Amino acid sequence: MASIQIPNLPAAVALSGAEQLEIVQGGASARTTTQAIANLSVGSNFGAHGAFHHTLTQTSVGANQINKAIYNTTDLSNGVSVVSNSQITVVNAGIYNFEFSAQIEKTSGGSDNVDIWIQINGSNVADSNTRIALTGGSAKQVAAWNFLIQLAAGQYVELCWSSPSAAVQLHAEGPQVTPTRPGIPSIIASLFMVKPL
Repeated sequence: MASIQIPNLPAAVALSGAEQLEIVQGGASARTTTQAIANLSVGSNFGAHGAFHHTLTQTSVGANQINKAIYNTTDLSNGVSVVSNSQITVVNAGIYNFEFSAQIEKTSGGSDNVDIWIQINGSNVADSNTRIALTGGSAKQVAAWNFLIQLAAGQYVELCWSSPSAAVQLHAEGPQVTPTRPGIPSIIASLFMVKPL
């Protein structure tokens, strides 16, 4: 076979996994298959993910107390699960993206703040807090942002919230009509691996 530079080779068609490739291992040439290379990502659990939500309103445990968002529905899960209702737990170590969306509601008059932050294995994550102001009865706001966090195998992340008012809650509504539209979960959260460690 003539020596042809890689950019001059024809494009490959869909791979079956049986194709052989030359690799260098321990300073010597060896062969492997495209399937063996693909299995590397499966073995490290790259692609681990979980998506969860809660269909009911979550009330505060009291003024100036730590509340932890809980989940009663698993939408998707591979290597990530909810433990003890609030702990989004990973099987494998990695860098993860944690995203959430919470429907915050104040059920009494006046103005109050609500702070929202994350904990890893029960410890506050430094500089993860954000404060939202709510004014008036039935005032609602959506809190939604993401965090890039490092988790060891078996560790978990929790979403925490607190307010000087016990009248602040995570609000949920069932499906709506006129027009027909989906329900509003009190909390939606997802955690997915972006890099295995």
